Amino acid sequence: MKSRLVFAAIALHFAMAAALASSVTTSDNGEGGLRDVRGIALEERLLPFVLTGGLLILAITVLALSRRHARRRLGTPTVCLPARSSGPDEIELLRKAIGDRQRSRRSLVIELDRIVRARLSVATNIHAGQCSSTELARGLAPYLDEQMRNDVRGFLEFLDRVKFAGHEPDPIEAGMAFDISERLVNTISAKS
Repeated sequence: MKSRLVFAAIALHFAMAAALASSVTTSDNGEGGLRDVRGIALEERLLPFVLTGGLLILAITVLALSRRHARRRLGTPTVCLPARSSGPDEIELLRKAIGDRQRSRRSLVIELDRIVRARLSVATNIHAGQCSSTELARGLAPYLDEQMRNDVRGFLEFLDRVKFAGHEPDPIEAGMAFDISERLVNTISAKS
């Protein structure tokens, strides 16, 4: 953005310099004195305005094209889907999918995280899908007892390892995550 403004300022500066340079005239006899301007033809004064207008149009065109190019390069922004309430048995269906082995445990745990955050968002005033794990644990603290807070903190850290560090959970870890998620959702639903 700053480079475009600099480019526009330079273009306007050159246009103004061209207009000023071409508007300086000398007398017909070569002296530097004053002369009567009533006899100057309009065509002599038109050139600076045409140059200035042309450079201004060129600068605007270059700015417009560069902005269009920059928008294309960025592509379509990714928008987070709003939290939606999932069915009560969606967590149980995911738990059963662990034994099917049609999907990896990692993808199932990531889906579990999405479901739990959506259900927490519906049950509380917390925008769980937009919170970091630390913010979510802090926001859920009033709803939970001390033991459940510790379990939730460990659960959220586990989800972060799976989502961001590429950890592939073993069946025991995945089962514990499903247990804690069901307890968490049930506890929050009961208190709200």
